[in-house]
Amino acid sequence: KFDGKSAFEKHRIREWLFWQWDKLALPIFRLRARARGFRQFGDEVRNMYDTEAKAALSVLEHELGKNEWILGKRPTIADVGCFAVIRYLAEANIDLSPYPNVLAWKKRFEALPGFGTPEQILPMALDELSGFGRVLDVGCGDGQISRMMAAAGSRVVGIDPTWNQIRVAHERNGGATFVQSG
Repeated sequence: KFDGKSAFEKHRIREWLFWQWDKLALPIFRLRARARGFRQFGDEVRNMYDTEAKAALSVLEHELGKNEWILGKRPTIADVGCFAVIRYLAEANIDLSPYPNVLAWKKRFEALPGFGTPEQILPMALDELSGFGRVLDVGCGDGQISRMMAAAGSRVVGIDPTWNQIRVAHERNGGATFVQSG
């Protein structure tokens, strides 16, 4: 449903997904991690990430000034990927109001049929995974799903490459085992 219909569109989606991780996600997630206490860095570094995030938002603002969706008339996985980052702007202390096209796009995305926030979707994950004796949570982050599954009676191992996320997962524990991948 969210894939490219032509070879060209698939190529453009891939470009946007790489851009999203390289230019959009990195500064926003670093600022969010600092605000949540996962990362520590001074104001000079914070200003650098803030500048990078705003530059990326300006690129997205410009693109969304041409189309309703990143690649045209319908949402693609590129929109899904970018939304997954934009959703956390407030936690990164970034104001979206200077980017009206991005703000309108975000509202369109949230109005899509089947849209749900992580808070709405997590109980669905519990329903889907209930009854499994063992669960491997790859990319567990701070262990939210791991803890939920352990509380439901599963033996859970959560792995993540980010040592700070694993540190937080250990602190919150909840009956799962957490390991840093590397």
